[in-house]
Amino acid sequence: MARIRYKLKTTEEQAAGAKQHIEESLKAYYDISEEVSILTAKLRELEQSMYQEMKEFSIDKMMLDKIMAERYTPKGRVTNIVDPAGYQALVSQSEFYDSISVSLTKAKKYLSGKQLEKITTVIPPEPKEETIKITIAE
Repeated sequence: MARIRYKLKTTEEQAAGAKQHIEESLKAYYDISEEVSILTAKLRELEQSMYQEMKEFSIDKMMLDKIMAERYTPKGRVTNIVDPAGYQALVSQSEFYDSISVSLTKAKKYLSGKQLEKITTVIPPEPKEETIKITIAE
């Protein structure tokens, strides 16, 4: 019986040690995330300052050792929209119904919730592996 108590005591001690380690890890995580936030803000300030000066003095590119600053205009994202009527005219009915989908946002404009509920198939998400989520209260 003493052996069981010893194992329970060891388990309790191990749990207490784990809790203490987790608390220390959370504190370190918080401290590092605060530092990252500060450094990220400083990086954004530097980027804006460099951009303004490069723009003002018509400097397109600047290189120093292994780091380069370059003015550029990001490309927008292309959106392709297939004309449903044109597509339907080119494929069979079964191919058409197999390949189309209806935007739920758009459908909500024209149908009631009950109407949508009757014709909507809900596919639950795939189960995912458990992980940890850390939230820092503001």
